[in-house]
Amino acid sequence: MKATALVIGGLLATVAGIAWAGYVLTVLWGWFVVPLFGPPELTIPVALGLALVVGYVTKDGQQMKPEEDFGAVVLKVLLGLLLRPAVALGVGWVIRGFL
Repeated sequence: MKATALVIGGLLATVAGIAWAGYVLTVLWGWFVVPLFGPPELTIPVALGLALVVGYVTKDGQQMKPEEDFGAVVLKVLLGLLLRPAVALGVGWVIRGFL
């Protein structure tokens, strides 16, 4: 039962993190790309697709190190899903103040 709850919680957190990243990309796109180049605003599904394409082209597969604990890896991935977009949004907000 506990393992099932962890799996469901992990999946929900992953979906929420992906949606959060898509939202942040739409905001950053609207702040920096639209005023400079004039393309249309992004919707969250389009932002997610764009992020998927860019990630597919630019990232190597991340390997888990044999000595790493699986739970620690899962926690690191989930925190990255939630914190990385938040930091990018915060830095973008600061930069936007200088424009």
